[in-house]
Parts: sequence; C-alpha cells; structure tokens
Amino acid sequence: MEVQIINQIKEKRLIAGFTQAYVATKLGLKNKSTVAKWETNGRFPRVELLPKIATLYGCTVDELLATPCDPQVTTHHEAGAV
Repeated sequence: MEVQIINQIKEKRLIAGFTQAYVATKLGLKNKSTVAKWETNGRFPRVELLPKIATLYGCTVDELLATPCDPQVTTHHEAGAV
C-alpha cells in the first residue's frame, strides 16, 4: 500500500505537468530533494502539507492518498449484509 501512495503522489505530479523543483517552490520547501524523496525513497510528506499538495495537483487529499481497490474484494454492503 505504501508503494501505491508513493506512485500516486508522483503520478499526480506528472499528470499536472509539474517538475519536482516547481512543486518544492510552490510548497515552500528548500529544494526539490524533498519531493524526490517522497517519490523514490518511501518517505511521506508531512501531514500538514497534504492539503497543499492536493490543491496544487487539483485533487482532494483522499484522491491523493487513494489506492486502487482490489476488484476481488467485496464489501459487506455488496455481499448483502445489512
């Protein structure tokens, strides 16, 4: 799951057409190495940065952290549970 979140953060940046340096500047970070660490080393952004990152990428925090659902998994509601 952690790898999926890291991939999601990178994918959203690439879709937006932003460089790591641009994202770092817009978020007030000292340099792009912080963004690179999020995308490659498995480090996560500070929680207080998540809303700013999501806004920059044009999504919600939920969308930023979302991972694809496994189609094999059935929820209680789908299984007919009340």
